[in-house]
Amino acid sequence: MALELLRAKEKGFSLVDMMIVFAIAALLAAIFIPLFIKFTGRPQLPGSLALVDGLKTKAVRYYRAHDSWPASNAAIGLPRPRSITGNYVESAGLYEGLIRVDFCNIGDTNHGVPCKAARGLAGHSLLLSPLTRGGSISWVCWVDSADIVALMPVDCRQYRPPP
Repeated sequence: MALELLRAKEKGFSLVDMMIVFAIAALLAAIFIPLFIKFTGRPQLPGSLALVDGLKTKAVRYYRAHDSWPASNAAIGLPRPRSITGNYVESAGLYEGLIRVDFCNIGDTNHGVPCKAARGLAGHSLLLSPLTRGGSISWVCWVDSADIVALMPVDCRQYRPPP
């Protein structure tokens, strides 16, 4: 009889059991949600950087011809920055020789196309600055927020506030 009473009490989960399961689930979420954000944001960067390859090429040509960096997209015959967009990019343009790529905000549209930027990138900027040394030109890359440094390619993992 006592054994039957004991078995009757053992049916189901106790409150402590449920709290342990909830704590484990919260711990796993705390670990994997940031990793997921990085996972979804990193693949968007190569396409965004490829969007500015034309800007970099034309800016270098302008520099070689005029010995100064172009002040704007118009100086090198490109449309205004808000006209150069992509699935993740709201605008890409030259500002006194500095190339700035602004990622779109979630919920916004670029010429009728919904923004697809990952939550970690949305609303932030990637900046490229030309560096001339002995006739060769390279591009230094940095971001406007320390929060997204980990999403960037290795050569762009520098944080500086935007100019």
